[in-house]
Amino acid sequence: MRELLRARTAPVPAENRNDRPRRLRATPQLRELVRETRLHAAQLVAPIFVVSGRGRREEIASLKGHARLSPDLAEAEAGRLAALGVGGVLLFGIPDSKDVRGEGAADDSGPVPETLRRLKASKLPLVLAADVCLCEYTTHGHCGVLDGDRIDNDATLPLLAEAAIAYAEAGADIVAPSAMMDGQVAALRAGLDGDHRLRLETRFGALRTLPRSGWLDAGFRRSQVLPDGPRQRARGNARAGARRK
Repeated sequence: MRELLRARTAPVPAENRNDRPRRLRATPQLRELVRETRLHAAQLVAPIFVVSGRGRREEIASLKGHARLSPDLAEAEAGRLAALGVGGVLLFGIPDSKDVRGEGAADDSGPVPETLRRLKASKLPLVLAADVCLCEYTTHGHCGVLDGDRIDNDATLPLLAEAAIAYAEAGADIVAPSAMMDGQVAALRAGLDGDHRLRLETRFGALRTLPRSGWLDAGFRRSQVLPDGPRQRARGNARAGARRK
């Protein structure tokens, strides 16, 4: 049988005899040495859901281990994350009251700006990011201003920019627009180009990473979020969002 198997095995072509990538996988140490992708706590960003008040903690049933926290408790949680070596936090605000336009997103006394100021003052070794969207702040739960039964994309952009500016002034290092409005990145960039120099981030497929119906008392709208695949279309949408008019 061994002779038969040897006879049937095709010889390695001469041009491939020096191509031996398995050599770099021979031992755990070699594999670690040549690893291209590394996962470290410093590369991770943890979500923190913030509400107003003091000493306020509301467990989120659909996100085991997470809760809505008031700014003082959010600061304590951020300290715990920093001690674990986590690289940053991403703040999501849930206001006490909402309106049809979501104008509370830009309230500089809201839960997100207040938490940002506390975290900045604490000088924790964390990157501070803030979600920029209106769905948390609108009575109807959509990510933008409504015109009848449709979203008014362009009327939403100034409101998103105002929220981003409020977060930048409160100490955010990154603002992460997730409203999925066309032109939103350009609108935020235009608003921030004054004295507010920070990074913009586009988030893909938020539905997969955070079941918003649990932490947010409003519905999720699939038509407003960039899909996490196919990549080419998602990247095209992201580029379109960054174009200036």
